[in-house]
Amino acid sequence: MLAIENKDRVREEVNLSKTDVMNLINACQSFPRLLEPQIERENILEAIDMTFAGEAQVLIIEGPEGIGKTTLLAQFAKKHPNNAISLFIKPTSHWAYDPELLKYDLCNQMHWALHHEELRPLETITNDRLREYIVALRLKARWGEFYFIVDGLHEIPEENEQLREIILDMLPWGLPGFRFLFSGDAKQFSSQRMHLIISKISQLPPFSTEETKRYMADLEIEKQYVEKVHKAHRGVPSKLSSVRRILISESQRPLEAQKILEEASGVFNNPYQIEWQNVKTNNQQQVILLAIVAHDLKEHTSTDLSRIMLTTEDTILKLIQDLNFIFIDPHNAEISFVSEEFRKFAAIQLRHLKETVNDLLIQDLLRDPEGDDALAYLPEYLQQAGKAKELIEYLSPDRFSKIVEKAQSLGTVRKKAALGVFAALKMKNDNDLLRFTLQESLISDFDEAGVWRSEIEARMAVGDHKTA
Repeated sequence: MLAIENKDRVREEVNLSKTDVMNLINACQSFPRLLEPQIERENILEAIDMTFAGEAQVLIIEGPEGIGKTTLLAQFAKKHPNNAISLFIKPTSHWAYDPELLKYDLCNQMHWALHHEELRPLETITNDRLREYIVALRLKARWGEFYFIVDGLHEIPEENEQLREIILDMLPWGLPGFRFLFSGDAKQFSSQRMHLIISKISQLPPFSTEETKRYMADLEIEKQYVEKVHKAHRGVPSKLSSVRRILISESQRPLEAQKILEEASGVFNNPYQIEWQNVKTNNQQQVILLAIVAHDLKEHTSTDLSRIMLTTEDTILKLIQDLNFIFIDPHNAEISFVSEEFRKFAAIQLRHLKETVNDLLIQDLLRDPEGDDALAYLPEYLQQAGKAKELIEYLSPDRFSKIVEKAQSLGTVRKKAALGVFAALKMKNDNDLLRFTLQESLISDFDEAGVWRSEIEARMAVGDHKTA
């Protein structure tokens, strides 16, 4: 059976079809998948509500990786589907924390909250328009508060730390009618930002023994073994999830599942390593596929992976059919690891293939250098590979014009110019350094001039690139 058929991976709760009731959960473009079985942490969710019923405007949920912070924030959003606006940031992808894309996600949800309809796809969002939405939402908040939920902000790499402040600046800090729920570390917020805001910090506890029993209930394992698993992994949900996948993959029959617990000590020590034993290390195609999923900046469909690896889509699906730590999204066929923690584990196992992955991605995009994907992603891949000369050549004046034509915002164009500056400095190429510096400076000037930026982006949105 294909991995997509695994019962713990196909019962999603958030990618709702058009027949489902529309709400802010649907409107959020970054909402995470929640795999069954779900353990609702009612007491903690109630405690969050009680915190916001008091004076606190900001609540920060802290806890180690794998403890369930993302799931808790998603559960809180689902508890308030009509007044919780969410951003779930994936640290693996620069595009997932691109401020322009997140701004669109925010405004799309606010537009739904105000008008019960979504924005048009790729509709241009200016800072002025963001402010208009906030003002309108503030008026509506007089009849009921709105929550802003942000997950993953603390995981943005240090080299992109400035993006955290840009993202935080999008939020309506300090305004009445709004409460903010974050995951991560309180240190991610500057003291200046938090100075006039009442905030609280809460440590997210692991599963209790009873919660672990509920999580494993359908496997019909003897109580003593469930308690042993709970104690071995200290109730950490991500590790318990790994144990669960091992038991289900080995056998659907309770007696055999229990036999695994009796005989396999690795289940109590390092369940990820037990799962990784299903990888055929002598199968180069399978290893390369896993390396791409572990190391790449963006998620890929089975079609994407077949093109990158120059093979068939059926081959891709066969390579992952016995890997229970791989998830295939039934809605868009994107292939990913079941959790960020497991992806990091896999990246360590396959760290020797990171350069190989980058070369494959570059080769794939160079097959159509004028294509939308190449214009969007190739400059960054070239920069990561240290190919400064090739990056400068790719960002020629003609191609930079095409990037401007395809871009939906000035922010993405400015990033490409900044990559050009970095490459020109590395190559000590004064002429190209001057060109890229002027481009970056001009774009920054427009970015600071709200009226000009709004007009330029409006013209870009309707295809009037020449005037823009």
